Order: sequence, then C-alpha cells, then structure tokens
Amino acid sequence: MSELLHNMSAPPRSEVKFKQQQLKKYVAFNPIILARLLGEKNIRIAGLEEKVKNYYETHNYIENSIKKPTGYMIAETIEFNGVNRFSKQLKNKMEKYVYEECNNTELLILVFCSTVGDLYIPNRKLSFESTKFDKILLFPEEEVNS
Repeated sequence: MSELLHNMSAPPRSEVKFKQQQLKKYVAFNPIILARLLGEKNIRIAGLEEKVKNYYETHNYIENSIKKPTGYMIAETIEFNGVNRFSKQLKNKMEKYVYEECNNTELLILVFCSTVGDLYIPNRKLSFESTKFDKILLFPEEEVNS
C-alpha cells in the first residue's frame, strides 16, 4: 500500500510513501478449533457456551494454573451460518496475518471467556455467553508464550 501526502495550500515539493507490514507473528484463538477440541463433530458454535461451561465446571483449576496473555489483541469477526465455515471475507482478512493456531483447550477457554465484545480483559472474571465465540482473537506470539 502506498499513499501520497502533501500540503494542499502549496504545490507539493516532497512525497511521503509508506507501507504497512506485520512486525510480529500472532497466535490465533479460533472458536472452531475450540469446538473441535471439545469433541464437537459438526463444528457448531451454537451451543458451544454450554460445552465450555461444562468443561470448566469439571476443570475449574485452569483459571489458576495457566498463564493468560496480559496484553492487547486484534479481533476479527466471523460470519456464521449453520455449520461454521470461514466466510470468503474473513479468509481474505486472515491472509494478511502471519499466525499459528492455539490448540490448548484450557487456554482457549480462558481467553474467550475473558472477553467483552471485541475487548479482551486479562483479569476479568470468566463468563460463558454465546457472544464470546463469534470472533477470532490474534495475540502477538510473545504475549502468549511469555
């Protein structure tokens, strides 16, 4: 991407060009991966909150045993219809990132259940609403693996 900037009150004498570029590798927190890890064969997000809540009730130690990311994240919203599939628009958005998928069930639960809308709050009390699982969250790799 390149843009040209100049002072509109005088003829341009210089140009400024810039390019956007990813500086870090991300870890993607994907609700479809979470559904698979919880044994959902048809990979449906509808009702995923119940599976997550049931898992947490039998593994409630996870909140104190796993280190959650402490920093910021980027969220990309997923469009669902029935069996979950990435929309073409989401695939195009995700292609601009270099990332790896998180495959840790407990870390996925802790991160998704600590969100409010598109905002991740590291020290938030966990909650299990269905709206927690409608996005992919991307964290810089060092935020997750520190």
